Amino acid sequence: MVFRTLLWLADFLRSNPDYRVMITGHTDFVGGVPCNERLALARANVVREFLMKYGASPGQITANGEGKRNPEVDNSTREHRWVNRRVAITATDASGKKMSLEDVITYKYRNRTPMVNRPRTTISRSKSMT
Repeated sequence: MVFRTLLWLADFLRSNPDYRVMITGHTDFVGGVPCNERLALARANVVREFLMKYGASPGQITANGEGKRNPEVDNSTREHRWVNRRVAITATDASGKKMSLEDVITYKYRNRTPMVNRPRTTISRSKSMT
């Protein structure tokens, strides 16, 4: 599901060059601040590279790492720590209005454009993925 959503987002950004996304990586509280900040940024950059690989322009994407700041839930259990290891994506439309990924998906389906003359994204699985 995540893979499909990111493919969809890359296609949306390619089709809507005035939109921007902010990708923010997060971690749990295990480990030191510098380590968690590097890990959080690395998580965000993986998503950034994926979006660019599938059609988004580098100028549309900003990536940053929050580290262990701003947890989604407390870090008291293994499950909660797992939830805090995440990447959040926020979009900005042409007017500068912030939109959640869910808002962008709703916009895309409300304003569908035909696929005629648009490049299609093709995914092939390497042997290491099977």
